[in-house]
Amino acid sequence: MKRTLWTLALTAIVLISVPAAFAFDLTVVAYNVESDSDTDPAIVAQDIQDIPQSHLWALVEVDTPDLETYRAAIGQNFTLIEGNTGIRSGPDDRLAIVFDPTVLEQIGQTQELSAAGGSRHPLLAKFRVIATSDEFWFVVNHLQRGRDHRPVRAVLTF
Repeated sequence: MKRTLWTLALTAIVLISVPAAFAFDLTVVAYNVESDSDTDPAIVAQDIQDIPQSHLWALVEVDTPDLETYRAAIGQNFTLIEGNTGIRSGPDDRLAIVFDPTVLEQIGQTQELSAAGGSRHPLLAKFRVIATSDEFWFVVNHLQRGRDHRPVRAVLTF
């Protein structure tokens, strides 16, 4: 599971459109929890707890039954947004956003970018930083191997 910590930057696309005078240090973590049959949610939860506290999390390859375990490891009072599409049938391999509602306020409804294609539609949410009122978009996308054109299509769809 520790090997997934080093893939953080490769598992999400973050689109931030805020003024240059953004005066708040927002911390973001992207984590591929790996939904393989040998994945132990308790070990993944411990790995999550070992990561410094952050305000906003992107989780990929999440099995729905394990979502609450991961959210609790991130923070008891954090809010969970679950995507609706997965790579296999059933409630597995989903995308999720977990955020601290004392720092961020979700604006509007979560969207899935179905026109981007792929087995998991990119998950999009808009947030406001409570301390500054700055707003930004956050997109979680699991990039599939061998399909280099899909990330570009996801951004163009947005």
